[in-house]
Amino acid sequence: MTLLTTCETANALQFIPNPANQQVTVQFLQPAPAQETLYLYDMSGKLLHTTPAGDRATLQINTTNLYNGVYYLRLGTGAEVEKLVVIH
Repeated sequence: MTLLTTCETANALQFIPNPANQQVTVQFLQPAPAQETLYLYDMSGKLLHTTPAGDRATLQINTTNLYNGVYYLRLGTGAEVEKLVVIH
């Protein structure tokens, strides 16, 4: 099972819901270039997962394999980081 699965096209991020329980939808508020990558980090800054993010409006993140806590998502290099809270 992959952690991130593709839904659909779209740089700033929005999460619904946040805090997340089993799944969260990541929405891109501006079009993302096709070569962009979405990075998921834990609180210590450890990279947990990457997935291509270009040519989509949304991604689904399955959070059932994540522990309760705070995670960070970043789109591309040098992009701002957004906080995601997971509570089971």
